Amino acid sequence: MATTKNLEDPDEQMEALVARVEAGEAVALVRDGVEVARMAAYGVRPVRQLGAFAGQIIFTPGWDDPEDWDEFLDDPNDPLR
Repeated sequence: MATTKNLEDPDEQMEALVARVEAGEAVALVRDGVEVARMAAYGVRPVRQLGAFAGQIIFTPGWDDPEDWDEFLDDPNDPLR
């Protein structure tokens, strides 16, 4: 459940609100009883490592033979036709 704060004195409240968000709490900002924004901690995204799937995907000879594509492209049940 998010804490709800009115936007009456945002400058005075900002430091305290940021401290609460850093502690893991979500804060909803409301104006005239309507939520206009939500503050939440910014998560650190994990760094993706290039080559993580190296050697795990194998293309067999003929995987892209054109005769298979003709049958696939001429499918009468294709919803995009």
